[in-house]
Amino acid sequence: MWRAEDQALLRRLEDERATEQLFAALTHDHAPPPHPRASGLLAALRAMPGGEDAIAACLDGDPRTLIARTRPERYAELDPVLVHHLALLHERVAAHLDVEGAPREVLSATLHALAAWRVLAHERAYLDALALAVADEGDEAFARQAVRDAIDAPLRRLVDRGRPGVVARTAEAQLALRVLDRIPRVLALTGLPDDAPAAIELRTRARALRLELLDVGFEALRQQLDEDKARGEPGATTNEIFAVGVAFWRWADEADEVARFLIDHALRVSWDLYNARRWQPLGQLCRVLEPPVDACVRAIEGDKLANLAYTARAAQMLVFRSEMEPHLPRQIAIAERAIALCPTHRNGKLVLADLLALRALRTLRNIPLIGGQRLLQEAHGDALRARELWPDTPRLVELSDRLRQKGHPLPPEAST
Repeated sequence: MWRAEDQALLRRLEDERATEQLFAALTHDHAPPPHPRASGLLAALRAMPGGEDAIAACLDGDPRTLIARTRPERYAELDPVLVHHLALLHERVAAHLDVEGAPREVLSATLHALAAWRVLAHERAYLDALALAVADEGDEAFARQAVRDAIDAPLRRLVDRGRPGVVARTAEAQLALRVLDRIPRVLALTGLPDDAPAAIELRTRARALRLELLDVGFEALRQQLDEDKARGEPGATTNEIFAVGVAFWRWADEADEVARFLIDHALRVSWDLYNARRWQPLGQLCRVLEPPVDACVRAIEGDKLANLAYTARAAQMLVFRSEMEPHLPRQIAIAERAIALCPTHRNGKLVLADLLALRALRTLRNIPLIGGQRLLQEAHGDALRARELWPDTPRLVELSDRLRQKGHPLPPEAST
């Protein structure tokens, strides 16, 4: 006679077997099977629509549907017991996968684990009940705090593992930064309102931890730049340090903060080289920093208000690059971009005015005796714009004389 307890035993054994198969599929057979207690996840999944069929398919050798069930679009819609099981599952999967060999899968599992833990942080009633279940008599407050600490622990462990590898740019450190950079994705997975205390807390903590990790790399670069400055004038070694900084920027997924750090420190070095007329190392520095500077410029172009503090600094880096560029058309294009970025930039206006006047002079020197009207108009236009940008541009005196000789004098300047 088949009894209810026999059916329950069969169901439990099936859940344990399906749990082993699920975990093996998620970790590519690189991890030992989980504890039999982990099969509680399968019991919770059975209660969901389609759960029985997903488990049956897994037992038949196809875990894909069951895997999809472990990655819900919004965790807040699930029963807290199931959310707890999923948090533990994804955390174990991330811990057993190779960060270097399967970075995308580790990142995905970590994001899902954090989303599940964050939903539990929102479920105060569930947490209180859990604390009461594990508390010794008279230790309820301690148990509540221990439960909440356990929910925050995965993010803390992630950062603690990553911090020592920031300077060496290890895969563990990169994972930590990528997770912290994808907190909006985590919160989208939770399904919590933006103003939920649990969501606000995660955003705040993640922002602080991300800057903390980046600052480890910044401090190493600061020390190298300070030591280089103490040795004397900047040069090849300085550019090598900035090249390391650019590699750090790429490794950090081209973080805006790293680009800004490099610009801040490069401005001082660039002015030292400029004032010393050391054009070769300055040109090399501009080439080294071109990718992060351009990324910063694009960010400003996309949202000037949010990036207002770096508008003039990024524009100055473009002005340096313009002056170091050997080809006039390219020089003008870069200077034009600097002025478009920061229309009031004094150095940018001066440099662009001089370049436009130079182009006009070159145009006038190459005008043919017949059919040169279009070129005359172009030179005249450059002269007018140069005077508008910087009326005291030295080349304007010669340019004005040549235009007058060609029968295209500049109009008198408007009186102020």
